[in-house]
Amino acid sequence: MRSRYKTLAAEAHYFRILANPKRLQIIQLLLRRELTVSDMERETGIRQANLSQHLMILRQARIVSAEHKGKKVYYHLSCVGLVHIQATLSAGRIAGRTSRTQKRS
Repeated sequence: MRSRYKTLAAEAHYFRILANPKRLQIIQLLLRRELTVSDMERETGIRQANLSQHLMILRQARIVSAEHKGKKVYYHLSCVGLVHIQATLSAGRIAGRTSRTQKRS
């Protein structure tokens, strides 16, 4: 029973990491392609220092990985399951919009 609780606590921690809107924004960008911090700063408007903090948290959770290419560091998703989660969330948003639209008709 205790090991199950530890597993649930670890999962809750993972979901707390994902619950931050800025981190979700970073993840959405990285779903499309790998990017540098400068690229992310330009696309999100989040300051570099703040981006670096969020990326550190995502790296510690092994959601994001970094790769040095020359003088630049490129970030990419290392947690493939997020692609499925993102697709499920998107499908849910679309279904929710569709059902609301049908109710109004």
